[in-house]
Amino acid sequence: MNTKKSSRTKNNFDDPGIGRTILNDFRETSIKKNVRSELNEIEKFYLTSERQERIKSMGWFRRWFFRFYWIAKALFLKLSPVRRIMLFLSFIFFISVRGSTGGEGVNVSTDFSPLGYTLIFIVLALELKDKLIAKDELDFGRKVQNSLLPNKDPELDGWDIHLFTSSANEVGGDLVDYINYKSGDLGIIIGDVSGKGLGAALLMAKLQASLKAFVRIEQSSQLIIKNLNAVFYEDVSASHFASLIYLTIFSQDKYINLINAGHMPPLLYQNNSVTELEHSIPALGISPKLNIVEQKIDMKQGDVLFLYSDGLSEAQNANHELFGEERVKKLVNKNAAKSVQDFSNAILDEVKNFIGDERIADDLSFVIIKRNF
Repeated sequence: MNTKKSSRTKNNFDDPGIGRTILNDFRETSIKKNVRSELNEIEKFYLTSERQERIKSMGWFRRWFFRFYWIAKALFLKLSPVRRIMLFLSFIFFISVRGSTGGEGVNVSTDFSPLGYTLIFIVLALELKDKLIAKDELDFGRKVQNSLLPNKDPELDGWDIHLFTSSANEVGGDLVDYINYKSGDLGIIIGDVSGKGLGAALLMAKLQASLKAFVRIEQSSQLIIKNLNAVFYEDVSASHFASLIYLTIFSQDKYINLINAGHMPPLLYQNNSVTELEHSIPALGISPKLNIVEQKIDMKQGDVLFLYSDGLSEAQNANHELFGEERVKKLVNKNAAKSVQDFSNAILDEVKNFIGDERIADDLSFVIIKRNF
């Protein structure tokens, strides 16, 4: 056991050489693009939306000064007390030069800046250590979360179905899954837990596990959703909720039963036009009781039902412009005749072209359901 641990530690810190590493960084990295992206990430993380808006109205000098000051202040306040003290002392050492008189009247000054650099190095080392520990834990969480999600698209005679989900961070709060019923019908779920990161991922896992447990003991979709809502309302804090679409594809009868609990309205492509299907009940966890409304959707050959999370419509470019629901509708209308895989690729390409160098800020998920015959 100790041998394995030592081997793993050695591999994590095995140094290929600083010079070679930096050279590879220059070869593999688009400097201008990535520096701009990193600077944007710093501003988004450390500045409130209000301060980001205030900066836009300033002249270039005031914009530069206040951006630097506000980020530096936020960074300083986010440190632990001990690290704040160390950073404060490093600044003192940088500006402290103590004068003294040596032999034969020679003035000698003592430079404390090496102590300042040492303290900053220690603070950086401690912050990086915390980040690496958290990253290892999140990487493990991502592997666990990925193992809970389907690794292939469901198969159902007469239907083409494609599921896609991508987390904005190491772990996410979106849920995309399917359930094969003994009757031969198929259940599909797409959900979005409020919040981001590890907390949302844990709630997503709870939602998924609860749903699959209820499906095994209950046939009625309405009762399943009522039970899920009770779990979220009773066990999860009031500040959290989950939007969810739960549907069943009846393959032989060529129709879909759908319950939308506060999720983004599904888009139905039918008769060469796109229709938005409104959600029928509030998100799970908001109210102790729900009056479940189930929608029936008759599907004909060539019809497409598109479900998606708000990570798609709320993707932003560098100008803080949203991708928007209208663009999503146009995408569905434009690509509905394609195969579900080509449809999916077209969506991802369109989003990538729209956001440019920006990073997806929220989990992005969608489901494409197409009736073949």
